[in-house]
Amino acid sequence: MAFLLQFVAVGFVPGIIAIIVGNNARKSIKASNGLQTGDRSAKAGVILGWISIVMSAVCLCIGIAALTIYVFTCGGAPVC
Repeated sequence: MAFLLQFVAVGFVPGIIAIIVGNNARKSIKASNGLQTGDRSAKAGVILGWISIVMSAVCLCIGIAALTIYVFTCGGAPVC
């Protein structure tokens, strides 16, 4: 369970940061009128941030489902 929790906790925070920083970079690049480059890298950061958040949400759902199945089938006993 801790292994699954690691994926969930580690994925949300960097994903949110990547989206914020990537969008700020894209705005800055557009406002520079061609003096700054790197729009494709900033866009890739935003996309990877969203992928990280989605994967973390999927892992969270799988973890909740597994825990729910365990509790209802084993009754919370340490050994089934």
